[in-house]
Amino acid sequence: MVFKAQSRRSSYFLAAVFVCIIFLNGCALPLQQPVQDCPGAGSAAEAILLLKQKIQTPKSLKANGRCRLRYYDANGNPKNESFNVKLWCDKPNEIYLQGDIAFDPRGIIVGANEQEFWLAFRLKEVSSFYWGKWSQSGLSLIEIENEKDWSLSKQPGFDVLTKDSNKAETQKLYISNCDYTVKRIEYLDSAGRVILTVELDNYKKMPAGGVLPFSLNIIKADGDGRKKSVRITFSSITPITFNEKQKETMFTNPGPQNFEHIYKFIDGEFVEQMH
Repeated sequence: MVFKAQSRRSSYFLAAVFVCIIFLNGCALPLQQPVQDCPGAGSAAEAILLLKQKIQTPKSLKANGRCRLRYYDANGNPKNESFNVKLWCDKPNEIYLQGDIAFDPRGIIVGANEQEFWLAFRLKEVSSFYWGKWSQSGLSLIEIENEKDWSLSKQPGFDVLTKDSNKAETQKLYISNCDYTVKRIEYLDSAGRVILTVELDNYKKMPAGGVLPFSLNIIKADGDGRKKSVRITFSSITPITFNEKQKETMFTNPGPQNFEHIYKFIDGEFVEQMH
C-alpha cells in the first residue's frame, strides 16, 4: 500500500503504481504549482490527521482504466502501447494489475503481496519476468502511523511531509494545502536523490466517502534524455469481495515459467538470471 493509516484503510490501488515505478526507477520531475495557496496544517501531526480523514476507502477494490506505456525495446527503438487495464487490491499490500495488450488480456501483469512484487511482459518484442522481495529491495512502502517519523515544511501551494529514517530523508509527500489531496510522492536514496516519483491528479469523491485519484503519471528520464513513461487513467473504482480462489490466483507470485528473460531485484537494480 501507499498509505497505512491506523484505521487500516488505504488508497490501495496506488501501490500498483508504486510497483510500476520500481521497474521504471524514475527521477525527479518538475512539480506543477497549484493555482491556490492556503494556510494548510500547522504541524506534521495535524497534516497526518487531515490525510487520514481524507483517505477513507473500502478494504478491497476493483478498478478499470486505460494505460499508455512508452518504452524502448532491446535495440533502443521507441515503442508506444495503449491498452485497457484492470486492477484488484485486497488488504494493505495485495495488488494485481493486468493489461490487455496485443490481443492478450494478460499481456502485462503487475502483482505484489506482503513478501514479493513481480512484473510480467508479453509484448511483441519483449518476453520478460521481473521480481523481487520487499525485504531485499532496499525499498519500503509509505506508512503514516508514527507522526514522530515525519516533519512538515511549506512550499507555495503545498504542505510537504518528509519522513526521516536514520537521520536521512527517505520519503516525501507533496499535499495540496487547500483540498489536502496528495499530488506527488517521492522516494529518496541515502544520498537524498529522488529515485521514485508518482504524480496524482483528477481526484473524485467515492460513494462510501473519501476521495481517490483517477489519473496517475510516472516518468523516467534517462541520462541520455530518453524518457519512459506509464500513465494510467481510471474510469471506475468500486468495492469488491474476493473468494479464496481469486485471492490465491491474483496475489501469489506465478513464477517466471516460459519467459525468455528473467530478472531479479538485487542491490537496487534488476539482474538477469540464468535459466
